[in-house]
Amino acid sequence: MHGDPDDGDGLPSSAGDDRHRSRHPPCEWLGSLFPAARAAPRADDDLVLTPLYSMQGQGQGTALFCGSIGADVGEVDPKTMQIAKETSATDEVLTSAISSSANDLATDTEKKLYPGAPTFKECLAFALPALGIYVCSPLMSLIDASFVGRGSSVELAALGPASCISDGAPLPLLFLSIASTNLIAKSHSEGDDEGSARVARTAIGAGGACGTVLAAALYALAHPISGLYCGAEVALAPLCARYVAIRAMALPAVVITTIAQAVCIGTKDTRTPMISVGLAGCLNFLGDLVLVKLLGKGLAGAAWATSLATAASLGGVRAAAHTALISVALMCMTMGDVGSSLSQAFLPPFATKDEDGGTTFDVDAAMPTIRQLLRCTLSISATVMCLATLLIGALGGRITGDPRVLAEMRRTLPWIVATLGFHGSAVTLEGVLLSGGKFRGLTANYAFLAITVAAFQVATRKFDLGLAGVWGCYLWFCSSRVVTFSTMGGLLRRRRWRRSAENAIA
Repeated sequence: MHGDPDDGDGLPSSAGDDRHRSRHPPCEWLGSLFPAARAAPRADDDLVLTPLYSMQGQGQGTALFCGSIGADVGEVDPKTMQIAKETSATDEVLTSAISSSANDLATDTEKKLYPGAPTFKECLAFALPALGIYVCSPLMSLIDASFVGRGSSVELAALGPASCISDGAPLPLLFLSIASTNLIAKSHSEGDDEGSARVARTAIGAGGACGTVLAAALYALAHPISGLYCGAEVALAPLCARYVAIRAMALPAVVITTIAQAVCIGTKDTRTPMISVGLAGCLNFLGDLVLVKLLGKGLAGAAWATSLATAASLGGVRAAAHTALISVALMCMTMGDVGSSLSQAFLPPFATKDEDGGTTFDVDAAMPTIRQLLRCTLSISATVMCLATLLIGALGGRITGDPRVLAEMRRTLPWIVATLGFHGSAVTLEGVLLSGGKFRGLTANYAFLAITVAAFQVATRKFDLGLAGVWGCYLWFCSSRVVTFSTMGGLLRRRRWRRSAENAIA
């Protein structure tokens, strides 16, 4: 076997390149990858591994090998074999780099499938009409309180537990509204109109049936439930029970309209339900004006007005003050509840199903959207804090004519304002967890909160903490959720906030 001429460093010499290039051309695919490749000179037709060099940089390149037809392969010299081994390692590195680049490209492609973060203006365009949806029910209770409270402090005191019972009665079916918004937002983002329609039919049908059963139970149990809420205040229980029984008749309609509103929110349509609840509020106002003020029907008239529109034991003064406060606070809180709808409308596209049937939520990809949603919610929270201060501090006399009740309301105002500061962020973060399918964590957290709320109630009665104890419990409930939900959602990592801020600037 003839040896290859070299210059002593194991590399083929440049002598005779032109003479032998035509006899032993490099493989065509190698020539296409490395245009500068050149074949080593040969004096015969022996079969050897002929190194080809891509001359890049300062005489450095990657060695590849191509066969020449001729002699026995076993006569390959050690230097050539060494270069072959090094080339094999280089090929593995190149293959790994290409594979990594392909994976990165696939990841980038997947990320591009996520919707872009909404602007602050787009969030407000969704949130402002949705405010009307949430504020309708507590606004009607506030209207009732305003008309009833200026006539009788006793009836105003009875209205508090009555409103709590009536407004809280549909809550066991709230999961239908939450599920409807979440599922329809997901199918709507995927363009699955048939799936959205199927979810809407199922939820409304279930809501109508369950609402009817719940209404019958509430009507039958109005007196014992009212007695439980009013406690030792025997004079309040009959008035409370009468209001609850009348409101129970409208419960199926309340459940169905709530689900229908949730369906609209899932499709990002907040104007249609805003119009309907606006009409309901006007009807309730006119009903209170006629039945309570002109016809003198009192608390029963207020109950009938509220029902048509929708087709605790603290002592007299404290109870009356709490009724007025809870009416204002619930109206303001429900304005913050729009944060949950924002989350459930904009975040489901970031959740995907894994092989085990669980839900995987891409927090990093969703961070710019979460940032905008919280920004919108904080703006709403600041607004409702000012609104509560105005309604209770400056306009409290419009709700009640009793100076003792008014003084109690103003003493409790700081607790209410602090609570409202946390509420909006809490429900927005709750919406983030709902979109991510963290139902077990939410269940465990609310079970723990139920125990602490019960402890607060016991302490309020035992130590006679009054309204400060009641609203201190509200403050704990909202502020603790902000911390817990942020932790559960992995939102306390500074790197994520910094990265989302950089993306927003970019």
